[in-house]
Amino acid sequence: QGTVSDLLTGLVSFRAERFTTSLEKTGLDTPIATVTMFDGERDERVAFGRSADVIYALANQDAVASTIETAVFENVMTAVATLSNNNEGTP
Repeated sequence: QGTVSDLLTGLVSFRAERFTTSLEKTGLDTPIATVTMFDGERDERVAFGRSADVIYALANQDAVASTIETAVFENVMTAVATLSNNNEGTP
């Protein structure tokens, strides 16, 4: 249960630190993670890229990417991996 809380806390903690219109060298051409949400009417998709120690997020193929706090992103990815490992073999 703690891992689910960690994941949710991390997701709501994502905040744009700065914005960039130059998508070169953001790692978004080959995302390290993609999150897709469906609200019953439309899909929302956020791709995450990494360049050095900076994490970039791009929503729905927007023209502007944002940077997010690397530690928060890594905590979310750790929670996702833990949940995934805990659910292996579960139908």
